[in-house]
Amino acid sequence: DKTTFWESPSMQAFDLPIPDELEQGADRFRFLDLNAPASHAEYAYAVAWEVAPDSFVKLTFQVLQASGNYHEQVRNTRIFLLSGAMALGIIVFAVQALMLRNGLRPLRDIAHELHALRSGASRRLAGEYPDEIHELAEALNSLMDAREAQLQRYRNGLADLAHGLKTPLSVIRSSLERVSLPKTLAEDLDDQTGRINELIEYHLQRARAAGGAFGTGRVELAQLAGQLQRTLLKIHHDRDLQIDCEIAGDVCVRMDGQDMMEVLGNVMENACKWAHSQVTVRADQAGEVVRVVVDDDGPGFPFDDRSQLTRRGVRADERTPGHGFGLAIVRELIELSEGTLVLEDAPGQGARVRIELPAAPD
Repeated sequence: DKTTFWESPSMQAFDLPIPDELEQGADRFRFLDLNAPASHAEYAYAVAWEVAPDSFVKLTFQVLQASGNYHEQVRNTRIFLLSGAMALGIIVFAVQALMLRNGLRPLRDIAHELHALRSGASRRLAGEYPDEIHELAEALNSLMDAREAQLQRYRNGLADLAHGLKTPLSVIRSSLERVSLPKTLAEDLDDQTGRINELIEYHLQRARAAGGAFGTGRVELAQLAGQLQRTLLKIHHDRDLQIDCEIAGDVCVRMDGQDMMEVLGNVMENACKWAHSQVTVRADQAGEVVRVVVDDDGPGFPFDDRSQLTRRGVRADERTPGHGFGLAIVRELIELSEGTLVLEDAPGQGARVRIELPAAPD
């Protein structure tokens, strides 16, 4: 009947609301705003109290407690759960990152091998890869083999064609010399046959060049320059010509050896042809770039627009022998190897050819 039968002294300090009627065996938990919002937690439980045989009184027990401990436990539990969830998330993230790293390792390995191929440090993909990547590596190897074979066939075919044309062309020119023809016609035929011969010489030189093929190679400049130095000194033995090579032994370029021979050979040969007495070849490396400088003490470049000299068929002096294809081939090979060619005036007197090429990896 909502009458308070008994309460502990600690309860008397509060004006505790009488609980609503509860069914026998029912209970309730709630927060009460006694001296502050949600300051206390109340638990109520309804029972049937036997006061005599077969005589029962319905009673409701109320227990009151300050809610601070409760809220502290809830807060601690939440912090524990949040910390555990964060720790679990970090662990899951770390495991996933590790799995992803290990899973992508074959792709990184094949990327490194492709970089080595591009830089000339290797010729094929030789790593051990899982089945999913192994087929890709084999396909790339087959593609590179086919490209190299195709390039070789192209070079061989072009060389064979040029050599095959030289013999009948020589017969035609010798026949023209023996036949009496009008002067104008003879000059025209001589010019045209000379032009054909120049084209043959150009394509013969071009066929010898690999043209910056994928995975070209590594060339030690000191060794190559020394070899060219000895050859050119023999060719110009009748002149008081000095060729100095100032190249450290560890300077290497990323280029096909045959191409680099063509490039440096053409430039040094031109320098020797025009020099009065001195040719200097220097090379140094700065980061990933190798700079090669060839100076001579000759008359220098005759054109204000030096880019003309790197075009096919243009020569500095028409009186000198040659076809005007040397620097054009040099420029093409350098550009195919991702380098640059610059024609400048040498300090003091003469001409300077400056070449910049990618350095070979260690």
